[in-house]
Amino acid sequence: MTTFTELLEPTKSEKHGSFIFTSGSTDFTNSSGTLTIMGTRSFAIYDVEEFPCDCGRGFMLFKKTPGTDVTEDRYACFIGSDGVGHCECKGFYSTGRCKHLASIHELVKANRI
Repeated sequence: MTTFTELLEPTKSEKHGSFIFTSGSTDFTNSSGTLTIMGTRSFAIYDVEEFPCDCGRGFMLFKKTPGTDVTEDRYACFIGSDGVGHCECKGFYSTGRCKHLASIHELVKANRI
């Protein structure tokens, strides 16, 4: 298992964001690893799984929050072959950017996932 840490670009609502990615084990699970996204006002841990996508790469982020229904706290992030990305979260729908997609973009760019 390897760990990768990176700062996220500042946004209007989050000036000091970062993430830590720990790669998944080499067993037969679909998990690519664990993503921890941190900010001055937020902290979240996600299991990351890559899934087949026709025109790029797709990733499902499952939020690991005790006592919540996993099916409600999951986000699909897509990065097209042209580098344009999309996420299912409310933040992306309202602003066109989000911490999930920014983290996945950085991981792909660094060849960590």
